[in-house]
Amino acid sequence: MVIGVVNDKDVSKMLALLPKKATYYFCKADIPRGMDSNLLKKSN
Repeated sequence: MVIGVVNDKDVSKMLALLPKKATYYFCKADIPRGMDSNLLKKSN
């Protein structure tokens, strides 16, 4: 799964809904509010 989100979303609740056994690629959405991919990965 490829995932990118914006800074003002509750990432932990969203990620909790996704399958545990999957391969994830975290990326920064190409907009000013895009969350840094390293912060997104640490939220997992």
